[in-house]
Amino acid sequence: MIIAQDGPKLVQPHAFTTAFEVNTPSSLIMRVEFEIGSQEIEVIDNLEFEGEPPGPLPTNPPVVRITSPATDAQLEVTPIILTGEVSGEGLLPTATLKLTYRVPPDSTAPPITTLLQLSGSGSTRSFLVPMGLFLGPQEISIEAQNTAGLTGTSTVHFTYLPQKIRSRYASEGGLGTFGDFRWGDGIEIAIYERGAIWAGENTSQVILGQIFNKWLSSRGRLERPTSNERDALGGARAQDFRKGRIYSGAMGTYFVPSIFVHAIDQLGGESATGLPIADPRTSLATETWLFQQFARPNQPGLPSTLEIKGSPSTLWVERQGGDLSELADVNAPLAEDSPTLWLQFPCSGTTDTGPCNIVPPTSAPPIENAGQLYCNGTTYPWGPPEWQAIVGNYVLTPMLGIVKNFEPAEWDNPLTHEWDDGPPFFSSDWVIPVRPLHPYRSLLADNRFLMEVEIERHFLNYYIAEWGSPLRGDLLFVSGRWIIDCGHSPYNSEIHPPSILAFMRTGTHNGKPATVATVFVLGFYTGDPVEIDIFPRHARRRMLQSSPPCKWVGKAFWT
Repeated sequence: MIIAQDGPKLVQPHAFTTAFEVNTPSSLIMRVEFEIGSQEIEVIDNLEFEGEPPGPLPTNPPVVRITSPATDAQLEVTPIILTGEVSGEGLLPTATLKLTYRVPPDSTAPPITTLLQLSGSGSTRSFLVPMGLFLGPQEISIEAQNTAGLTGTSTVHFTYLPQKIRSRYASEGGLGTFGDFRWGDGIEIAIYERGAIWAGENTSQVILGQIFNKWLSSRGRLERPTSNERDALGGARAQDFRKGRIYSGAMGTYFVPSIFVHAIDQLGGESATGLPIADPRTSLATETWLFQQFARPNQPGLPSTLEIKGSPSTLWVERQGGDLSELADVNAPLAEDSPTLWLQFPCSGTTDTGPCNIVPPTSAPPIENAGQLYCNGTTYPWGPPEWQAIVGNYVLTPMLGIVKNFEPAEWDNPLTHEWDDGPPFFSSDWVIPVRPLHPYRSLLADNRFLMEVEIERHFLNYYIAEWGSPLRGDLLFVSGRWIIDCGHSPYNSEIHPPSILAFMRTGTHNGKPATVATVFVLGFYTGDPVEIDIFPRHARRRMLQSSPPCKWVGKAFWT
């Protein structure tokens, strides 16, 4: 123990000009050390001692007694008040406190050691100090010295666990469930051989089984639990943590970071996205800050993908069939050839944790009172034309949706169609009922659910004979004349006729899964630029202006 010090000072080489002096108010000096840094040779010219000679040195070591906590105590609160006394002759004014506690097997943290100031004088001194505890078994040692360099020590062993942890431990099966205590993670999580217990102010949660093993291997990323384990999709189990979620099931045990958990919960839940099939990963070379894939148990199709990518960073959500609600709206099951739908959301903050502004897409309200606004409250031929353009006969209005059917019209007016099948129904048009995706549901009118795309079969038969037709469940892009059908009530909106049709589904290309897009450019195309959203990851293909309007058809593949 250092009781006095002089220096450090600058010492001039080859000269005895620097003096050092140490003093104490009483006879306490037992040893003097002199150190010169980085020098191989040191010489002292004169060494003097002044003062009264010390009295006789003690022959017995100090006696140390810890009065609180008691040995083997089971404590439930922290901090505690550590108390005790030191007795003997020649006592030094301080003692050394050492707290030893359980640490993880990979930790190199030493026991906590600190000086403890002793109160009083003479042959009996005392100590009283508040101190915080760690979870689990631990020991406190107090070591005191006297002027003869003799040492006395006292040690107590005790266990600190809050009552909430003790109660949860007992109610969940105790030693048979958790095994022996291993260490504490902070002052809130008790970690045992086969599980962990977190205790908050008003609640507690346990972590067990495969979820416990996964949490233990990545606990620095996930922090404490915020819920108990629960049932998840496909017989799996799941548990939430402050910075993510762990799933465990037939596909394995993996964690999902909190930014992806938020996306899953906001965009239809686990049934819409699936369960993780691997832990998340990054690729700095491609500016992919976070990437993870998911599968829907017992469902066909490709994995869903969530990724944060680019600069500024953007969250991309790519799922075959989307959240499955639009497929359900048209009675189409998820299938191997279902199209992939994508969403994107801007992110801020750090590249891999967000936050990202995840707001599910919506649509503005549909057209109200369409009959009065566009058909003068009556029907063709009593005033309005049969099809009243909403924004202009030659203005292209885009829409994206899921195909319900591809079918001939039940009947058509032979006076307003160039080709028909003759009496009694004079069917002329192909009709494609489509469930619009958001934000295109604002294009609806009295029809609040489906939008019909109509075109005379004469203009489309060539294409479908060569390239096929849209099928139920396909993703359809259309751009054409947006109209109100004034030929009858209710007053429905339509795209009639389309200038561009593109139907998309999942297929293969070069032996790999790919989005197959069949694009028809029809004779009604005005030549205006049109952007076609075909497949995730920013894949937009622009139909460049052509003059005069052309007829064009082709297939595109995106993998």
